[in-house]
Amino acid sequence: MTLRYGLLPVAAICFVAMFLAPRDGAAQVVDFGNVQLPYWKDSTYTFTNTLPAPVDIIKTRIKKIGGDFIIITGAAPFTIPANGTHVMTIRFLPSNYGLYTDSMYVEGVFPGSPIQVGLRGTGVTWPV
Repeated sequence: MTLRYGLLPVAAICFVAMFLAPRDGAAQVVDFGNVQLPYWKDSTYTFTNTLPAPVDIIKTRIKKIGGDFIIITGAAPFTIPANGTHVMTIRFLPSNYGLYTDSMYVEGVFPGSPIQVGLRGTGVTWPV
Protein backbone atom coordinates (compact mmCIF):
# COMPACT_ATOMS: atom_id res chain seq x y z
CA MET A 1 0.00 0.00 0.00
CA THR A 2 1.25 3.47 -0.79
CA LEU A 3 0.14 6.36 1.36
CA ARG A 4 0.72 9.56 -0.58
CA TYR A 5 0.85 12.94 1.06
CA GLY A 6 1.06 16.22 -0.76
CA LEU A 7 1.22 19.92 -0.20
CA LEU A 8 -2.10 21.66 0.36
CA PRO A 9 -2.43 25.44 0.78
CA VAL A 10 -4.50 27.00 3.53
CA ALA A 11 -5.14 30.77 3.53
CA ALA A 12 -6.17 32.76 6.60
CA ILE A 13 -5.95 36.56 7.05
CA CYS A 14 -3.20 37.17 4.47
CA PHE A 15 -1.17 34.26 5.84
CA VAL A 16 -0.58 31.23 3.71
CA ALA A 17 0.54 28.03 5.41
CA MET A 18 1.52 24.86 3.63
CA PHE A 19 1.05 21.48 5.26
CA LEU A 20 1.29 17.78 4.61
CA ALA A 21 -2.05 15.98 4.38
CA PRO A 22 -3.67 13.03 2.63
CA ARG A 23 -4.18 14.00 -1.02
CA ASP A 24 -7.73 12.72 -1.24
CA GLY A 25 -8.70 13.96 2.23
CA ALA A 26 -10.08 10.52 3.10
CA ALA A 27 -9.12 8.53 6.15
CA GLN A 28 -6.59 5.79 5.49
CA VAL A 29 -7.56 2.26 6.60
CA VAL A 30 -5.30 -0.74 6.14
CA ASP A 31 -7.16 -4.06 6.07
CA PHE A 32 -5.02 -7.15 6.69
CA GLY A 33 -7.97 -9.43 5.92
CA ASN A 34 -8.28 -12.89 7.49
CA VAL A 35 -5.23 -14.33 9.24
CA GLN A 36 -5.27 -17.93 10.50
CA LEU A 37 -4.23 -18.46 14.13
CA PRO A 38 -1.39 -18.79 15.24
CA TYR A 39 0.18 -17.15 12.15
CA TRP A 40 0.73 -13.53 11.21
CA LYS A 41 0.65 -11.32 8.14
CA ASP A 42 3.20 -8.63 7.26
CA SER A 43 2.43 -5.71 4.97
CA THR A 44 4.85 -3.19 3.52
CA TYR A 45 3.81 0.45 3.25
CA THR A 46 5.54 3.14 1.25
CA PHE A 47 5.18 6.72 2.40
CA THR A 48 5.83 9.18 -0.45
CA ASN A 49 6.86 12.77 0.16
CA THR A 50 5.63 14.83 -2.79
CA LEU A 51 7.03 18.03 -1.29
CA PRO A 52 10.07 19.80 -2.72
CA ALA A 53 11.66 19.69 0.77
CA PRO A 54 12.50 16.87 3.21
CA VAL A 55 9.94 15.88 5.86
CA ASP A 56 11.11 14.82 9.33
CA ILE A 57 9.07 12.06 10.98
CA ILE A 58 9.80 12.07 14.70
CA LYS A 59 7.49 9.36 15.99
CA THR A 60 5.51 6.39 14.71
CA ARG A 61 3.33 4.44 17.11
CA ILE A 62 0.48 1.99 17.37
CA LYS A 63 -2.27 3.21 19.71
CA LYS A 64 -2.72 -0.03 21.66
CA ILE A 65 0.58 -0.89 23.31
CA GLY A 66 1.21 -4.63 23.29
CA GLY A 67 -1.66 -5.14 20.87
CA ASP A 68 -1.99 -7.29 17.79
CA PHE A 69 -0.41 -4.81 15.35
CA ILE A 70 3.35 -4.17 15.48
CA ILE A 71 5.74 -1.95 13.53
CA ILE A 72 8.46 -4.37 12.40
CA THR A 73 10.78 -2.14 10.34
CA GLY A 74 10.99 1.49 9.32
CA ALA A 75 9.79 3.10 12.57
CA ALA A 76 10.68 6.72 13.36
CA PRO A 77 12.75 8.75 13.60
CA PHE A 78 13.50 9.18 9.91
CA THR A 79 13.56 11.82 7.20
CA ILE A 80 11.77 11.39 3.89
CA PRO A 81 13.79 13.29 1.28
CA ALA A 82 12.15 15.73 -1.12
CA ASN A 83 10.14 13.70 -3.64
CA GLY A 84 11.39 10.56 -1.85
CA THR A 85 9.92 7.53 -0.13
CA HIS A 86 10.19 5.58 3.10
CA VAL A 87 9.17 1.94 3.58
CA MET A 88 7.55 0.63 6.78
CA THR A 89 6.54 -2.94 7.60
CA ILE A 90 3.56 -3.61 9.90
CA ARG A 91 2.65 -7.04 11.29
CA PHE A 92 -0.80 -8.27 12.29
CA LEU A 93 -0.50 -11.14 14.77
CA PRO A 94 -3.98 -11.94 16.13
CA SER A 95 -4.00 -13.29 19.68
CA ASN A 96 -7.44 -14.87 19.24
CA TYR A 97 -10.18 -15.18 16.65
CA GLY A 98 -12.33 -12.19 15.77
CA LEU A 99 -12.07 -8.68 14.37
CA TYR A 100 -9.23 -6.42 15.55
CA THR A 101 -8.93 -2.67 14.97
CA ASP A 102 -6.28 -0.17 15.98
CA SER A 103 -4.63 3.03 14.78
CA MET A 104 -1.11 3.91 13.74
CA TYR A 105 0.05 7.49 14.19
CA VAL A 106 2.81 9.11 12.14
CA GLU A 107 4.03 12.31 13.78
CA GLY A 108 6.28 14.78 12.03
CA VAL A 109 7.43 18.34 11.81
CA PHE A 110 4.50 19.68 9.79
CA PRO A 111 1.10 21.21 10.64
CA GLY A 112 -1.67 18.63 10.76
CA SER A 113 0.57 16.09 12.45
CA PRO A 114 -0.04 13.35 13.49
CA ILE A 115 -1.46 11.47 10.53
CA GLN A 116 -3.75 8.63 11.63
CA VAL A 117 -3.92 5.35 9.74
CA GLY A 118 -6.60 2.82 10.71
CA LEU A 119 -5.58 -0.83 11.06
CA ARG A 120 -7.99 -3.75 10.74
CA GLY A 121 -7.64 -7.52 10.58
CA THR A 122 -9.54 -10.67 11.52
CA GLY A 123 -8.11 -13.67 13.34
CA VAL A 124 -9.64 -16.94 12.09
CA THR A 125 -9.29 -20.52 13.32
CA TRP A 126 -9.72 -22.23 9.94
CA PRO A 127 -7.34 -22.10 6.98
CA VAL A 128 -7.71 -18.98 4.88
